[in-house]
Amino acid sequence: MKSFFKSHAQKGAFGEFAYRLHAQRCNIQTSPVRILEYDFLVTDALGKAHKIDVKATVKNVNVYGGRRIRPEIIYDLVKISDQDVILIPDKSSPLKTFGASQRIGSFPDLYDQWREARIEKKQSLGDTRDIASPIRAQLKKRISEHFSPLKVRTVFRGEVSETRWSSLPDNLPGTKNTISRYDITVFIQMKTHEEAELASRAFILVHSATDTLPLKDSDLRQKKKGILKVLNIASYEKEFPHLIFDSIDEVLKLNASLFASK
Repeated sequence: MKSFFKSHAQKGAFGEFAYRLHAQRCNIQTSPVRILEYDFLVTDALGKAHKIDVKATVKNVNVYGGRRIRPEIIYDLVKISDQDVILIPDKSSPLKTFGASQRIGSFPDLYDQWREARIEKKQSLGDTRDIASPIRAQLKKRISEHFSPLKVRTVFRGEVSETRWSSLPDNLPGTKNTISRYDITVFIQMKTHEEAELASRAFILVHSATDTLPLKDSDLRQKKKGILKVLNIASYEKEFPHLIFDSIDEVLKLNASLFASK
């Protein structure tokens, strides 16, 4: 099919939009989660909650064949073609009762609805990003206050950054403008523990030493976004082990003066 999406993230966002719309039509309650390795908490007619990870694909497949991270997570597949958007519920999905294959709607119509919804969301939020989860907001506040008066940029990435994402982070080390605006970047890898998101590891990037950072050529997706180089995390771990920490408490023991520009 013609590529209507600029990235996998856009395709995924469209899949989630179409899925939630379909669930609402089926009188199935959905609550967005997204940070605990699944997208929605879905409540069925009996009041039972299910963890749903929506997988969007343009491939002509009739079952989700990818990796299953946690046994309690249900993987519902949204199949996209030029004409239709089809839901293929997982075997234990609460939407399975509505059929093994369910037409959500016309792709052109749903695509237009999705685009309009994105525009409205940007206008209502003033073009800001989604509000951070409470744990991330709290971590960001603690780090900012600890390193004051330095200007700190805090970057988060979920547990997939350690195990399943094939590309390195787009926003490390960051654009020239970003590097000039901040003194340091604190990159925090998050992990999922039961029903909570916790900090796993933290990397500190000192912006005055950006020229010494090990970089790697970006992948094709990143090049399309204008990103030519990204941080080589494996090399950074070897070259700057003193700037990698196993807990936020370790980060908060550091003296801010260590990173002040000379």
